[in-house]
Amino acid sequence: MSPEAIPRLLNDYLPAVEISAMLIVATVIFRLVAKTVIRFILLAVLAAVAVFLYLNQAPLRTCARTCACELADTEITVPACATDEG
Repeated sequence: MSPEAIPRLLNDYLPAVEISAMLIVATVIFRLVAKTVIRFILLAVLAAVAVFLYLNQAPLRTCARTCACELADTEITVPACATDEG
């Protein structure tokens, strides 16, 4: 291949190389964004559980001591407490 043919060859294949490079970069960016979004969703769920438990500290303490369980204004039955009574 002569040196004069190299620029023409690059001009012929440059659009395909550019499209391939852009697809690779887009795939990498998409995967990074997807992982970040999943992490933020998981963090938000954990924060919501933490806030829920913090706001319901007193009912949870009462439930642990007396087996009279009411959580989020809903009476619940704990199976371990039911077996202790009978």
